[in-house]
Amino acid sequence: MEIIKSRFVIPATRQVVDLVVEIDRQKLADEMARRCLLNSSMRSQILFGHIKASIVEVKE
Repeated sequence: MEIIKSRFVIPATRQVVDLVVEIDRQKLADEMARRCLLNSSMRSQILFGHIKASIVEVKE
């Protein structure tokens, strides 16, 4: 289990958002593989941290 903490500012409102995400790389890679969304090479890249996730939209 890996915890990623990030702080960012929404430019339009100057609102500061603290984001804490808990990631289980093994479960993420297994689920994506199960859904045929990635091949074994991409799966190993996720497991070893070469692919980073990013959040592009936050909905309330």
